[in-house]
Amino acid sequence: DLHPATKRALIEVMGLQEMTRVQAETYPHVVVGKSLVARARTGTGKTLAFLLPALERLLQGDKDLYIPGQGIGMIVVAPTRELAIQIADEASKLLTFHPKDYSVCCVYGGTKMQRDISLFQRRLPTILVATPG
Repeated sequence: DLHPATKRALIEVMGLQEMTRVQAETYPHVVVGKSLVARARTGTGKTLAFLLPALERLLQGDKDLYIPGQGIGMIVVAPTRELAIQIADEASKLLTFHPKDYSVCCVYGGTKMQRDISLFQRRLPTILVATPG
């Protein structure tokens, strides 16, 4: 079962009522920590196919392993800046109705490193999305 705040974000913010095929097929594997590779066309929900179960694993998992604000819960490495920004945006939407100590940060090359350092000094994000380019 999805966390109520996640479910609310999916419906109210993202306008989604049900999972796509790739999401439904990957969710049960990722939510229990299994690795997998999925291929699907553009626009089929691949980003949520990995973000949603990984976030739910953090939210509903062992509270001794992840405490919001005291460490990074999930790191997503993207191949391009554009994809990193897209993933961070989707993650932010998922966290809309969660407490404010759950957050997302997107970092990428070509920007001032001091900006990233100051972001981390203020608060460690729940989800860190990064790319070298």
